Amino acid sequence: MANEIYSSSYWGNGVCDNDIGWGGVYKDLAGCTAAFNNTYSMALDGIDDYIGLGTITDLNGGVSAFSTSLWFNYSGTPSTSNNMLLSGGTGVTDRLYIQLIATDTIRYTMGGGFDDVNVGTLTSGTWYNLITVHDGADVDIYLNGTLKGSFTDQVPTSNFATTMKIGNYISGAYWWNGNIDEVSLFNSAKAIGDLWDGSGKPTDLTGESGLISWWRMGDEASWDGSKWTLLDQGSGGNNAESVNMTESDREEDTPS
Repeated sequence: MANEIYSSSYWGNGVCDNDIGWGGVYKDLAGCTAAFNNTYSMALDGIDDYIGLGTITDLNGGVSAFSTSLWFNYSGTPSTSNNMLLSGGTGVTDRLYIQLIATDTIRYTMGGGFDDVNVGTLTSGTWYNLITVHDGADVDIYLNGTLKGSFTDQVPTSNFATTMKIGNYISGAYWWNGNIDEVSLFNSAKAIGDLWDGSGKPTDLTGESGLISWWRMGDEASWDGSKWTLLDQGSGGNNAESVNMTESDREEDTPS
């Protein structure tokens, strides 16, 4: 084992576990902050895999503003009958869903209406960040930090966060085929700069204002022999559980 040098006066100050050579590992106790690591994502098979989120009570009851952020890559050919990213609600007039319906189109639905936004042609197997920002009347759709569409007829319904799912529609169809990572929900209309830093990879959301739920999609997860439990890293305490998934569905494939 390498010798460990504890001091705040040497080079590398403020960084944990720097290898300074000569068999020594530098640890700065005065300003040491562990790096944010994103090691895993969850792979869904497009057949029957999904992740159940339960009811997010902090978002139910008619919130006026909320935001979502997630990372995805897809396999196969997206259509209106598959590739659901996120859904929730009680029925057609009281629901939310976000779906990749074509290689260039995201569909955002609130209640009985929906809007489609052309986000440019997406490539299978490539990671993308999708952020939706709702101010109570309007919704903005961002892909990789760039505004792709704004809609004015999307008013939050009272129970859109009932029985939420990642990778499946509320009625049990439209399965996601591909990987999903770092899913987060907020009870406010977030500024895009709070969630996208231009690096092309996920950022640490710890302490971010308005954060209700944040599922790391493999990081901070445990396997009990039959299902994954994904700890909620937000304030809501909404731990998620995988359905019809295997231990190998946690993959070391993440946005870089």
